[in-house]
Amino acid sequence: MIKETLIWITLLIFNTINTISIILDKGALLNIPLWLSWLLFLGITFIIVLTLFFRKYLQKKNIQLMI
Repeated sequence: MIKETLIWITLLIFNTINTISIILDKGALLNIPLWLSWLLFLGITFIIVLTLFFRKYLQKKNIQLMI
């Protein structure tokens, strides 16, 4: 889970810097459009949340099988 968190924080920092750069009329970083960077961030967030729910589901299922 540490890897996912680090990736998420890195994307959040990059998106924040990219947004501020565009607002200040300095252009996008690495020529990546703003909508694409935020879409990537939301996609990764969605995948991380799904992974967490799936892990909890498997843990519950495993506990019920042991009883």
